[in-house]
Amino acid sequence: MTPKSQPKTTRKPASPRRADGTLNALCKALGLSKRRVSELLSQGMPDDPQAALAWRDARENDDSAAALRRERIKLVSAQRVAVETANMRAAGELVLRSEVEQCFVRIASANQAFLRKLEKELPQICLGLTLTQSMPLVRQRTREIQDAFSSMADEFWKTLPTDKA
Repeated sequence: MTPKSQPKTTRKPASPRRADGTLNALCKALGLSKRRVSELLSQGMPDDPQAALAWRDARENDDSAAALRRERIKLVSAQRVAVETANMRAAGELVLRSEVEQCFVRIASANQAFLRKLEKELPQICLGLTLTQSMPLVRQRTREIQDAFSSMADEFWKTLPTDKA
């Protein structure tokens, strides 16, 4: 018995671009497949990655269809963001900056009013008392202010307009 002879396959020699890694470098620099880079090379793109980027950018800028395509992509992206924002606002996940600023002003104004009232009351409350005698009174008044803030907070959040039905 004689062993079956296998046909010998001949390999195509590597192209100079493939042998020295130029094609891979261009693929990496341009972010394209080897097939697309080969097509662009056949259309006259230079072998140098920097020159290839400049060549591609110049071609894309001259191509009004490509520019229109980029503008459409930007428009669709902006519309998507606008719709997502509107949906999040409708769901109560987002609030307007002006609403937050109004809430902050209301809270800061209430805080300021309580502190001014305390500033006026403390000298009268502590008049003629020692430090150890006045400390419980100051703590009591501070707790009263904290309780007032707490009950005010409950009312504050109830009075806010909501988008939810």
